[in-house]
Amino acid sequence: MISIKKIYTFLIIFFPILSIYRSPIASIDMGTFLICITGVAIALNKKWVIELQRKLLPLILYVVIITSISIFSVSLYAPSTTVLMRMLRFVILLGIFSFCNKDYFDFDYGVHLLQKVTVIASVYLIIQFLVYNASGYILPNFIPGLTKAQGLTQSNVLSEYANFYRPTSFFLEPSSFVYFAALMLVCSLFLQEYVEIRNKNATAILITVAIIFSTSGQGFIVVAITWGCWFLKLLIQRRPNRAKIIKITGVFALMLIIVPIIMRSEIVDNTLGRIFVEDPNAMSAIDARSGGYDVFNTLSLFRKIVGMGFGNLPDNMYFSSIADILFTLGIIGLIIVLVLYLKLFIQGKLFQKMLCVVSMILMFGGGLFTATYLLFYLSFIAYRKFELRNYKKEDGRRAV
Repeated sequence: MISIKKIYTFLIIFFPILSIYRSPIASIDMGTFLICITGVAIALNKKWVIELQRKLLPLILYVVIITSISIFSVSLYAPSTTVLMRMLRFVILLGIFSFCNKDYFDFDYGVHLLQKVTVIASVYLIIQFLVYNASGYILPNFIPGLTKAQGLTQSNVLSEYANFYRPTSFFLEPSSFVYFAALMLVCSLFLQEYVEIRNKNATAILITVAIIFSTSGQGFIVVAITWGCWFLKLLIQRRPNRAKIIKITGVFALMLIIVPIIMRSEIVDNTLGRIFVEDPNAMSAIDARSGGYDVFNTLSLFRKIVGMGFGNLPDNMYFSSIADILFTLGIIGLIIVLVLYLKLFIQGKLFQKMLCVVSMILMFGGGLFTATYLLFYLSFIAYRKFELRNYKKEDGRRAV
């Protein structure tokens, strides 16, 4: 019989994918639905002996207080029921994480499952890219027969690719794939002291190629910084394996040469065009991501400090995570989030420090600050029950 610990871990790993689809309750996504059921089962199994991870409590309490006050005191950009549902989902999921993750997240199982899923997702994204460029056919990015929680249909998806196709693997957007794959990229390069990851270098290279093929600007930055830190780590080690450094450097350099050749120049031009546009009437990716800050600057000083309430965002406006936090939770909320990640960074192992850095990069440029990806990342960042291991090949066997 599968243990509830493995079920919880399985759902955490698949949460970013499951959250795309609608559950039997129309207003709740499948990921939230299944994790809530599992949380209740764990609560009953624990017999109400609660061991909270207290690091998240200041954030949870502030979200509840400022949003509850804002619903009755400010003009809402969304219906009050929508704002309330967004807040409840965020608070409940972070509450379940605080309640369950310490004892029920199976780290070893989670890493190995994440590797398998990320490899499959990366291979599928590369296949999507190659098939489209060879035949113009767009392979689906969702599971047939399931309804998307966001209400998107295949026709909506196809219309988005009318001018510039960007493969997404099993996710709605290339950026969502990057959020998911970046975690395994960091684990492949920085986690070997605590978990044995087979073919970790090949996994890291495959993920890197897939992220480049996704044409995500955020992905390019994450790849460059992650590999740069990895090379720096090798160089400052007391006894670096120079042969290994030369070998992997050669493979990575070859990859950087081959990928642009494989990719059509039009694709590369379009990717750069999304970031930097010469047309004054057009909007670049940078311009789009700065819009949230412009809206934040229109708030009163008091609202800049305390925020407008979680989930209370204007429609048709893109907010990066930092802009989202500033607008909805104010400067106070941003300080709470930054202090949380600073504590996790200081207390974490090297790979957890790298995950904190990657999280900050994706928050500044993307939308990582959601309950879905907070649970996904914090499950690895906040984990503390490590057993230091030294994995070496000796006579074909593992030495611990």
